[in-house]
Amino acid sequence: MDDKHTMKLFLHILARMLYLIFEIPFILFSTCYRLIKHRSVSHYFYQNAYSFDQMANVTGQDVFNVLLLKTYKNAFLFGDPDTTLSYTIATNWKIKNLNWFGIFWANFLIFVDFGARKRGSNHLLETLDKPETR
Repeated sequence: MDDKHTMKLFLHILARMLYLIFEIPFILFSTCYRLIKHRSVSHYFYQNAYSFDQMANVTGQDVFNVLLLKTYKNAFLFGDPDTTLSYTIATNWKIKNLNWFGIFWANFLIFVDFGARKRGSNHLLETLDKPETR
């Protein structure tokens, strides 16, 4: 491994270690602070879930690309750090590039988003329609 790759591996390990060390204290502090100062934590939890979704899209990119997609040709591949799992699944759902397991997960996302169903839509369509949920 050359120096460039060694440094990237070191930074990856360091970032993961710092995340493990500080995740719980940061969440506890921010939750308490927001409850006292703002009396609400819903937006904070949404931001955390959104960033975790993006991290999972990058971390599991090879697994998701292999397990959920029919083909890589003309596919919207997992792994973009600015994209969520939902958006990537929705994009491939729209272009009919999900295999049976990908379709299962697409249907699961549609099923669990009861809010979208109440609005007469579904999670995947809303994800594609809102650039901020990309």
